[in-house]
Amino acid sequence: MAGAASFYAFNIMLFVVVLRATIQKDPTSLRWIGYTTATGLTAQALASLALYNAGELRQTLLFNNPNQLGYWVLLSATIFLLCSNRVRFPPLVQVTAMLSSAYLAALSLSKATMISLFVLYCLYFFKNPRVVLAMVFAAGIGIVVLGDTELADKVTSRMEDIGQQRDDNATGRGYDRIWKHPSYLILGAGEEATYRFKGPGLAPDEIHSTIGTVLFSYGVIGLGLFCYWLVKIGRAAGYTNLAYVFPLLLYGITHQGLRFSLFWFVLAFVVAAGVADSRSPAKTPVGVRR
Repeated sequence: MAGAASFYAFNIMLFVVVLRATIQKDPTSLRWIGYTTATGLTAQALASLALYNAGELRQTLLFNNPNQLGYWVLLSATIFLLCSNRVRFPPLVQVTAMLSSAYLAALSLSKATMISLFVLYCLYFFKNPRVVLAMVFAAGIGIVVLGDTELADKVTSRMEDIGQQRDDNATGRGYDRIWKHPSYLILGAGEEATYRFKGPGLAPDEIHSTIGTVLFSYGVIGLGLFCYWLVKIGRAAGYTNLAYVFPLLLYGITHQGLRFSLFWFVLAFVVAAGVADSRSPAKTPVGVRR
């Protein structure tokens, strides 16, 4: 339990630091955060040219495993699009960042990442329909360039395989312990000593789910507090901004994403974006969208 607690203690401190730093600064700081995120995505995509391992089906690049790569891409894309709602980036920067995200998600072959990234883009396009044509044009170029490649075949095969792999079920992701051990549903079982729940089948050492982990490890009380916290974030940020957390929770249906520090950065950044929205136009610097 101490190990899990140390992760959350660190991430909560990170949440507070990011929140205070971004709220107290001028909204133009969103511009630099957006450029930094776009640069990171583009650099990782370019690095794949040297780091690509033809012997592996799913690429890891600079991460420990493909799922880490995929989750980082989803989180980074979320930050960039939150910035793009408020800052006018050059079209080349915007298109490059979004195509780099899609390319890296394809390299990771994470089904959860590819689906969640698509939902994220849909949320963004719904609010910014003027960029749809630019992205359709860019996507068309990408399809022409990559349409007949091995990567495109891998992505197609991976998506067609949804629900057919051994761990594409509740037991494989560890959900079954929720109804097999109902006595823990009030106060929770904690996140350590998972050997207590190892049974026959493919159940992992931990529940591969964000909400599932909160429910089973901290009980209905813990889940209630977590949801209440999200509601408070929504009130501070505006529920339009909070909607950008939905793709992350969608990813979390099959992965435990709470310990990834960038997730907590995004939560803080969502609140900061809401504060930037609430500032009067008279105080908004040139180049920042209203």
